[in-house]
Amino acid sequence: WGASLGWLVFYSTLTYGVCSRGVELLLDLCNVSRQIQRDFSVQGTSFHCGDMLHDSLADAKVLVLASQCWDADVRAAVRRKLQSEMPSGHLVIDYQASLDSCPEFALIDTVEGAVSWNDRQVFYIYRRS
Repeated sequence: WGASLGWLVFYSTLTYGVCSRGVELLLDLCNVSRQIQRDFSVQGTSFHCGDMLHDSLADAKVLVLASQCWDADVRAAVRRKLQSEMPSGHLVIDYQASLDSCPEFALIDTVEGAVSWNDRQVFYIYRRS
């Protein structure tokens, strides 16, 4: 959630061949993502403009949280939603250790990767029990 201009959605689809859906609250960003999708005929991607707290998790096998700019209240609301709605066995990848305090989620790995603001960003990978 927090698809912004859709780069993570495009990356996962073009690199790994998985169908990916981005959810972005800001309509202008969502529209740019959709335009890129059309201009470059990127199959297997879709973009939804809406509030992640009202988004369905039914088809989310892997959920990426772009939480690095969220405040504490938003992170808490997302944790509650994931605890109540994320299907068992599904994965969550986050820029922060946001689910460490949730017994429903097990930290299965951390990996480092370069992002625009940090050459060694740690990503936290959790599995829903």
